[in-house]
Amino acid sequence: NITDGQVIAPGAEFLKAWVMRNGGSRPWPEGTELVFVAGESFAKDNSGVQPQLVGAVQPNEQIDLWTGELKAPEIPGRYVAYYRLRDGEGNLFGHSIWLE
Repeated sequence: NITDGQVIAPGAEFLKAWVMRNGGSRPWPEGTELVFVAGESFAKDNSGVQPQLVGAVQPNEQIDLWTGELKAPEIPGRYVAYYRLRDGEGNLFGHSIWLE
C-alpha cells in the first residue's frame, strides 16, 4: 500500500488501500463496487481500471478497500485518480476518495 503523497517511481506497479466505515444508517448493497471515476487511471494495461467488488457493508462496519493492480505513469509528475462507490444498479454513492 502507498501513503498519501508518496513518490512512486515512473512505471512502478502498486496497490492502494483505504480504510472506510459505512457511516450511514443503511447497509451498502451486496453488489457495491469501488470504481474509478476521474483523473489519471493508473491502468496497468489497455483494459483500464476494473471495478473492485466491495459487497455488503453494515452501518458502522469498517473495511479495507483495495484497488486492483495499478501502474504509475512513465513520465514523472503529479497525478490524481478519483474513485467512488457504486451500487449494483450503477448508482454512485458516498464521497469521492482519491489516490495522489
